[in-house]
Amino acid sequence: MKIQNIPALLCLLLALFCSQAFAQDSGIMQQEKQVEPPTLAQRVQYMLIARELPWITPDSDMQVFSASSLDALGELREAMLLSRLQRNSDPGKRRAYFEKQFMPYLERQDQALRDSGEVRFLQAIALLELGRLDEALAIAQTLPAESSEDGSGYALWGIVLMEQGNTAEAGKVLEAGRKFYRENGLLLLEWSWYSLAAEQVTADQFVDFMRPISDFLLANGPAAPYLQHAMERGMAGYVLARGNADVAMGYAESVLKAYPGDIEMLSVAARAAAERRQFNLAAEYQQELCSAEPSPANWLALAGYKSELNDDTALAAYNEALRLAPADAAILQARSAWHEKHGNREAAVADLRSVLDADPDNRDAARALARLLAGSDPGPQGEGEEQLRNVIRTDPSPAAYLDLLEVVGSDPKRRAEYENIYNDMLARFRNTPAVVLFHAQRLLSEEKYTQALEQFRIGEGLDPTMAGFPLGIGDSLRAMGGFSEAVEAYRRALRLGYSPQAVAGLARSLDMAGEGAEAERVFRDAANEHPRDAALVMQYGLFLFERTQYTAAMEQYELGRTLEPDNEMFVNRHALCLFQLNQIPEAISMLKQAIAIHPRPLFYRNLAIAYEEDAETELAERSYQDGLELFPGDQQLLEGYSEFLEQQGRGGEALDILARSAQSSDDIDVLMDLATLAQSAGRNELARQSYERAVGLDPFDLVVNERYMTFLAMQRDNQAMLDHMLEAGRLLREEDYEELVGSLTGFFVEQRLAADGELLLSRLIETQPTVVRLYNSLALMQHLDGDNETALTTVTRGQRYAGESFLGLYLQTLISWRSLGTDSAIPLGARLIENPQADAKAWLLYLDLLASAKQTEEEASVATRGLKQFFGNVDIYRHLVRATRQLGDIRELIRVLEDPQYVRIRLEERPLLLGRSYIAVGNYPRALAALQPLLEENPFDEEALRLSGEANFMLGEQAMAREQLTSALAINPELYSASIWLGWVLLTDRDLAGAEQSFSSAEKSPSIDQLELAWTRLGQATVAIRRGERMEAQGLLKQAEALGGGDERFDSYVPRIRDEIRPQ
Repeated sequence: MKIQNIPALLCLLLALFCSQAFAQDSGIMQQEKQVEPPTLAQRVQYMLIARELPWITPDSDMQVFSASSLDALGELREAMLLSRLQRNSDPGKRRAYFEKQFMPYLERQDQALRDSGEVRFLQAIALLELGRLDEALAIAQTLPAESSEDGSGYALWGIVLMEQGNTAEAGKVLEAGRKFYRENGLLLLEWSWYSLAAEQVTADQFVDFMRPISDFLLANGPAAPYLQHAMERGMAGYVLARGNADVAMGYAESVLKAYPGDIEMLSVAARAAAERRQFNLAAEYQQELCSAEPSPANWLALAGYKSELNDDTALAAYNEALRLAPADAAILQARSAWHEKHGNREAAVADLRSVLDADPDNRDAARALARLLAGSDPGPQGEGEEQLRNVIRTDPSPAAYLDLLEVVGSDPKRRAEYENIYNDMLARFRNTPAVVLFHAQRLLSEEKYTQALEQFRIGEGLDPTMAGFPLGIGDSLRAMGGFSEAVEAYRRALRLGYSPQAVAGLARSLDMAGEGAEAERVFRDAANEHPRDAALVMQYGLFLFERTQYTAAMEQYELGRTLEPDNEMFVNRHALCLFQLNQIPEAISMLKQAIAIHPRPLFYRNLAIAYEEDAETELAERSYQDGLELFPGDQQLLEGYSEFLEQQGRGGEALDILARSAQSSDDIDVLMDLATLAQSAGRNELARQSYERAVGLDPFDLVVNERYMTFLAMQRDNQAMLDHMLEAGRLLREEDYEELVGSLTGFFVEQRLAADGELLLSRLIETQPTVVRLYNSLALMQHLDGDNETALTTVTRGQRYAGESFLGLYLQTLISWRSLGTDSAIPLGARLIENPQADAKAWLLYLDLLASAKQTEEEASVATRGLKQFFGNVDIYRHLVRATRQLGDIRELIRVLEDPQYVRIRLEERPLLLGRSYIAVGNYPRALAALQPLLEENPFDEEALRLSGEANFMLGEQAMAREQLTSALAINPELYSASIWLGWVLLTDRDLAGAEQSFSSAEKSPSIDQLELAWTRLGQATVAIRRGERMEAQGLLKQAEALGGGDERFDSYVPRIRDEIRPQ
């Protein structure tokens, strides 16, 4: 069984639908009594339970059938069972059996038999096997109306809906069935499968659900022996898809013991073993799968597992896959990667060229070939780079640009060229999610958190399904100190897809927000769900290490070493834990192991520090020297060695090392790295020198200027900041200088250095009074600091002395609204939207102002203008709809909702708004037409059902009105407006007691509005007059007229009731 396919125990439908004599003739006796052969009906049930198993064993079962005298119905049952024999276990053969034998045989039966409930169940199951879901659904929807219905019809209906992917609707159908048939075990079972698919319960909770169902089946039918394996078979794929490879493997192995060679379970077992990084076991299962089903895909998977084992026979598997599919691009590209990994570059290139010979438009292969060739011949003349440029010329794509940037960016001397390509990519694909993500991640890496956050948010709007955007939002907010907001962003990322980075970000944000216990729980829950995720283990260990929980962190690193024995980082981190626990000899031994696996400069430095702590100064110095011999010029080792020499009293040698470190390169990137390392090590003078040298080499580099300024800000060197900003203002382009001011402002805000920032900006304004960005940044800081009055003064000064800017006017409008109120802000907002730079955000600010001031007519007018400029903007359109509704002109609202220029704007509430509006003006057919698409999409939309019921009542369609209103109330018993109109339907049917109860129920609602209360009183008056209570009816009528008078539809309906009450 697969949750995304037909649920495993779909076959139980007939088990509970067939004869209710099931328990009496089941053939199940007490253990000490002899078991009688099951009846034909019982055997049908017995076989159908096994429907989702790979096959059934026919011996005794088929003997029962051959010994039975079969009528037409029995023959149909047997025909269904024949599909389950091992000879039909292949999905293609089974489908062919149903298509060419079962369905033609069924269609030859007489109509009376075909119309019977049991045969329609059989037909629905066959249609599901054939994938004809709409036809299956058409049958399933009618089954609950059968006289023999016991809940199984609802179960089948829910199953078909789940097969179609309509999980939410399936849940509603199954829940509705359970209300009527609480004792139906199948219905409970299918509802449990639904809960699992909808992730309302965990797999463990599902097993708890299954226990009473299993007990029921074991006690009541011969189908039970198949139940365990059917459940295990379904659960195996489910838990594997959710990352629990250990449990999936247990289920798969259990099924394989009973059904050796089951293709689906072999695949699950192989994939589960691979998830557990047991590639030897994965290869064994995959080899068996290749023997049973030698498809190219299976051989490709086997080759992948062999590749993970670095097994040379992987190449033979790739070759076998290609023998079966000689021109398969995926296999050729995978084999190319194998050749590349093993140094056979010519073979790798040949495979990629084969792909491109067959499909010149295969961009993945073209980029892979370009990378291979570029890697061997870097620079503008390399064939690989030229091929990438050809890809961009003929079929430009973000992926091709990103690959070209990777090639060009590998050469530090081509930085200007890199920026040109980067800007060209942004110009072409600025609104492409992949490019927005790349751009945002670059800004984040450059510590431009505010700009990065903006880009991540733009990206999330473009593609809400990409987990990278909320993950980046969380990282940006966390870096800026917005921990609570970061928590929500990380949770959104995890809802889109699991990643250890999102788990770690969520936990760290919770910890910084003061919820340490919750942070640990996040890690523990993730570790339980993904016990073999080495990246998560590393993150959890780092988290515990940062909290000085060294023993617990060491346990995580030990687990990581069992998962990835050759991962040197786990060994290094383990050593650091031992070091913190003062187990120095053990730490030294562990660091030597890390170096033996994969030498890194960091490991040599850590080893030297450990020797130094153990008073082995000679060995410590030797470690530094060994590291520098292997990694000459490495900044970490040079800096660490210099500190060591200084501590040993060898200051002269230490100065020589520092000089080497500072003067070894004129490369800006190296200097920036050195400055960062020196700063983090507390070597602030060295950091300052490195920054100053980097600025001197390229005073126009915006990133270098930003990093230097943030360093000075951290040092609280206000005079140096002022001097450098004045020089930068002289040298940089205006837009670059404004960006430098903006990023510095963001840094002051992020680091909570508002006082320093305000002081610097104020002094800069004194010397650069015409730079408007200075005023805007200062005003923003003052606004964020809560001083709106001063902020407003500052931004107004900027607009007056430095010239009006869009950002300044935006801030002026926003701050005026917050500090002075809407009356002062509205004139500014009117000017704001006239600014040539005004974007949709500016228009929405003005519209929010108008809505807050209740200037509804102006709001509608501005929204109409805004839609001409920002066509399709749903938020602006929503303002237009809101304002039109507030104005109370229903026909104008209908025009706005149905205007051809707006109909393409996806406004979710449009069908309901149109339905209500058409009902309000008495156009009931148009109301029904507007609501119909919504009901087709979601037949359980309670408000759409309620409105349709009201419209049908007004059209005299009493039966349809009753059905829809009753359904609406079944979904939401507190939907009082449905009670009102159900009361009118019952009045028409002369059910006075039912009508009175409905009106009374509606009347008690605290949220009933005046017009709805008028309709309720009018209905109560009608009930009263029909009971002969004329005086009470007249009183109720007066109340109704007082409440609803003036409403066009109400006024048109009152006379007919008044005539009924008037004395004859």
